[in-house]
Amino acid sequence: MLLVAQKGSVSGYITDSLNVPVSYATVAVFDLRDSSIVNFGLSDDGGGFELKSLPPGIPLRLLVSHVLYHPSVKNFRLDSAENKKLDTLMVSAKDNQLTETVITWEAPPIVVRNDTIEFNADAFIGRPGSAVEELLKRIPGVEIGEDGQITYNGRNVSKITIDSKQFFGDDPVILMKNIPAKAIQKVQITEEKDERGRATETGDVSINLTLKHWAKKSHFGKAYAGYGTDQRYESGVMWNFLRDTLQISLVGYGNNLSQSGFSYSELYRMGGYNRSGVNYISFSDNSMSINGASFGGGKGITESGGGGFNLNYDIPRKWSVSTSYFLGLSRTSYEQVRNSQRNFGDTILSTGTINTEFANNNSHSFNAKFRWTPDTINMFTWRPNLAINGGKEDNELQNNNSYSYLASQTLIGNQLDNTINGIDAGSNFNWDMSLKKWEYEVFSEQIYKDESGLGVNRIRIESFTDTATYSESNYQERELESKGMVFNNYAVIRYKVNDSLSFRFSPSINHTNAFKRVMVYEQDSTLSEDVLLPGLSTRFQEKRSSYSAKFSLSKRVGKSRFYAGMSVHHADLELDNELSQSSVDRIFSYPELNLSYTRRSPTSYMDIDYSYSMELPNSTQLIDLVDNSDPNSIRTGNPCLNPEKYHELSTWARMGNSAGTHSLQWNARASVTRNGIINENFFDESGRSVTRPVNLAPHELKTYIGTGFNFTFSKESSKKWKHTPGLHVWGNMSQSWQYLNFSSYPFVSYNLSPGISYGIIKKDYFDARVSYRPSFSNSQTLGLSGPIINRYVSLSAELWWAPFEKYWIEAKGTHTRQTSSNPGVDPREFTLVNVAFTRLILKDNRGQLRLSVFDLLNQNRAISQYATGNYVETSISNAVTRYVMLSFVYNYNSFQKKGRQQRGFSFW
Repeated sequence: MLLVAQKGSVSGYITDSLNVPVSYATVAVFDLRDSSIVNFGLSDDGGGFELKSLPPGIPLRLLVSHVLYHPSVKNFRLDSAENKKLDTLMVSAKDNQLTETVITWEAPPIVVRNDTIEFNADAFIGRPGSAVEELLKRIPGVEIGEDGQITYNGRNVSKITIDSKQFFGDDPVILMKNIPAKAIQKVQITEEKDERGRATETGDVSINLTLKHWAKKSHFGKAYAGYGTDQRYESGVMWNFLRDTLQISLVGYGNNLSQSGFSYSELYRMGGYNRSGVNYISFSDNSMSINGASFGGGKGITESGGGGFNLNYDIPRKWSVSTSYFLGLSRTSYEQVRNSQRNFGDTILSTGTINTEFANNNSHSFNAKFRWTPDTINMFTWRPNLAINGGKEDNELQNNNSYSYLASQTLIGNQLDNTINGIDAGSNFNWDMSLKKWEYEVFSEQIYKDESGLGVNRIRIESFTDTATYSESNYQERELESKGMVFNNYAVIRYKVNDSLSFRFSPSINHTNAFKRVMVYEQDSTLSEDVLLPGLSTRFQEKRSSYSAKFSLSKRVGKSRFYAGMSVHHADLELDNELSQSSVDRIFSYPELNLSYTRRSPTSYMDIDYSYSMELPNSTQLIDLVDNSDPNSIRTGNPCLNPEKYHELSTWARMGNSAGTHSLQWNARASVTRNGIINENFFDESGRSVTRPVNLAPHELKTYIGTGFNFTFSKESSKKWKHTPGLHVWGNMSQSWQYLNFSSYPFVSYNLSPGISYGIIKKDYFDARVSYRPSFSNSQTLGLSGPIINRYVSLSAELWWAPFEKYWIEAKGTHTRQTSSNPGVDPREFTLVNVAFTRLILKDNRGQLRLSVFDLLNQNRAISQYATGNYVETSISNAVTRYVMLSFVYNYNSFQKKGRQQRGFSFW
């Protein structure tokens, strides 16, 4: 047993027919039973080689290859954990004789060309029908994690390209599962390079796959449709076409499940929505939007749909063009009941809120990227974008305020109807020039926004006391017009002294010119004319100019890198409200500093960073505008605000092993903020509040300390069962202040969130995962309330089981419990369970017939609880509840492999 567990080695020398040593020849050892490669290496200057970690007791083949010589093959076997010395291996030089000759040999499996290691794919292909994922796993040094993360000899693989071109997104998961190994000619591994082909300093590597000639045209994607109880439905299609330099993606969906039609990872990986550039992404209430285009989901009950395309075309050598367009539509019905309590020491303000909202929205989004690379020195990029949004929202809000020490009650009703249309357009231009020592970059961005709206605000206020009743009714019309232009420009000049030292200088200029008009009218006593309310109206002009210059140096010493950067900033801000004749004219000048230390190795990474920065108040905070859209909570500005001064020290570290079986990540952050900007609140006896931003006093600091770690481990047994336990802990403490009714109170908070997880997996047969995540928080506003302790526990489990070749069962469950020491918060506990049964049908298992049950126990409610300091809140809103759905999924792929598929389309 000891001999079987140990490994042997083989060594020898390589010469040509003249007995001259052959250096830099590729030497590889294969397992003759399945042709898989065991180990490989290169011969040294004297023609010698030695390959270790060879298994004894099995037939092996040694293959010698060189670009100038014919291959040489020798079969052998190690009887024990020995060092076997072979006789000198002789290779013969290739000639160019014109006589007709038929020569057959095995293709060299590995070739080293400068900084690139090139693997011949045919030498590593396993079983027939295998995909790229299986091919990469057979490449020596390549490891693929359960999350799709790829490493080579412990180093992160940053990207995978096809014929040196980006394939439907940077994330390689969709590539690995949709292209067959037999379509790949070569696997090339090299140091990570940027878009100009220049080596980066990240320490990562990249993989390029070259396609065989017949495989340069393909298509793949999926389509799904389902209908269920309560008239629930969903449908979607994603189709991709690849033809050498042309890539096209089509996406469409529709559902009334308050869910996105596709996940962000699917749109990013398969839909190609990163090719033309992702400027901003928004996630809220199960909804998602990319560059202003909504992809469905939302609060309450939301019905959404849309469609669009992506196109990417690489013109040989010089040009590349990427474009995308998407139309999104949504209709939302939202109902919320919220109860809150605010503690003022011996007094409690209780507020009950009922919110009803109906909204219809539509959005159009267009993005493009044009790149021209006329030579090896210059590169020009232009990215235009356009988003058009429109919609109508009807919102009815009712508040019931009461104090514990007053025998009074205030009812505030508000109905706000808005019709809003907006346009966001912009573009940016980038010129990059790279010389031997100098690098130059110029960036220019222009943004244009135009939003208009017309709304009606109906306000009703009724106050009841023991002695009197007071009522007020107001009918307001609101006109909104908002326009703005933003210009951002910067340049970068970088001088590379040598391979380890570089200097960088970056000046920037930014201008903003914006106009906002909000006109609020009410009817006069005769109800015949509209009268302007100047206290609630504004004709607001903003002009902002900022200038900055940043100097930095970067020094690399071995595996470490030191960075130091300093910048100076100057900003001129002019705000003018014509109606109230108020203005703000401020000048801000300040420095910023950044220092960092980085150490990187193939299996570890550590970064320590210190920064000093300042955060300027925005225009909305500075100008003294009154907004009574919600009459229960009115907001104003403060023209006397000063910038926040922010110090932060942070560190992040990662450790693992070359096999990728375990990983430890740790991070910590500490910060101190002076002149912190917080909201000051004043509550009157009716329960209504007025909020405005203020700076904390010089002795009042905002502090934060947080740290955490995450450990994962993976172990595979002899029967192909993989176990993946994990542990994580996160904790933080913070201190700030609250300003209430012209008094300040310190606020402290502590949080702790440990968690454990475990998974057991057998590929194509069984996958079960469970996690337990408790969390604890303690917060208190000193002088107003006692400590509030919150406890939150989440237990989740996920199962995928394929007991038969064409059947699988899926189940997901989450149990949640939340309790609080505050008597105003009731315990919250519910369990969500989703189950599904899937049958593979059609040729090559391309079809899936699926019966699923969402919310099996019918406990889904949008329930949330929030308790901190002197404030607690509980809210319940409508949500999609239990339904049964029958769905059909079709996976189409011109490279479709046979056999069982690992997983189907994710509906949850």
